[in-house]
Amino acid sequence: MYSTIRCYECGKTINDNEIVMKDVNIGFLMFQTARKPFHVKCWRKYYGRTRKEQLPLVSIIIVLPISIVVIYLLIRFVFPI
Repeated sequence: MYSTIRCYECGKTINDNEIVMKDVNIGFLMFQTARKPFHVKCWRKYYGRTRKEQLPLVSIIIVLPISIVVIYLLIRFVFPI
């Protein structure tokens, strides 16, 4: 006897022909990952949802350094002290 594999997203049993093993973030931000089993459809749903959740974090990481440099350059050259 072997154990059944359950989907990480929906919890239902996965057949051999529809299993997908993917790395999933399980910790703070993106520092801890684990390989989890998914149905193909459940993976598409899970991946789309997590991508939408991570979009604000990624945009903050990109915009914050650029805005700091722009503010520094404005203070330095446009409004010298």
